[in-house]
Amino acid sequence: MWPSALKTDRHFAHYLYNSRGSSNETRTQLRVALGRDHVTSVDLERICKQYNEIERMLTGLIKHLNRDDRKRRG
Repeated sequence: MWPSALKTDRHFAHYLYNSRGSSNETRTQLRVALGRDHVTSVDLERICKQYNEIERMLTGLIKHLNRDDRKRRG
């Protein structure tokens, strides 16, 4: 489901919550890739820092959407 099809802020927040979970899964797979020498530890650290920042932004937006919960978006 694309975000534009979501009717309320809480629906959109739920979509973002799933996105945050996908970010965690990706970081787990990156650690596996490190163990298999597909990425370097420097690359892993750099990418994980970016994912951490994205997750912080998602968390802030999720909290805002849950707090305001406009019934109609757009």
